[in-house]
Amino acid sequence: MKIACKYLFLVGSLLLVTFGCGSVNNPVSDKNSCVDSGEYYSGKVEYRECCEGLTSVAPIDVIPPEERNPEYEGRWIYMCKLSEAPGVQTCIPCGDGVCQEELENGCMCPEDCGEPE
Repeated sequence: MKIACKYLFLVGSLLLVTFGCGSVNNPVSDKNSCVDSGEYYSGKVEYRECCEGLTSVAPIDVIPPEERNPEYEGRWIYMCKLSEAPGVQTCIPCGDGVCQEELENGCMCPEDCGEPE
């Protein structure tokens, strides 16, 4: 999934204004509104608040056991990897006691989904 941001550059100036950041498949609709569940935004470009009951996290995938590098066993990178570019954030309902597999996993929210195996 790629991040789509619109930029406005002012010629002869260092001013960079960003708006409309979000993923191509799940864009943040209004930069003045809170970020809803499953929406992506660039945490490096702008600070955004998640909507009530949601937590901002980096999108992280669980690495399937057959793809894990034994050199990293016992370390976080043995089981988990970033699924988007560094700085990309998403909002998920982590901590509500329910693992919503389309949004959460053991790397992003072990409280709801348990530790990856």
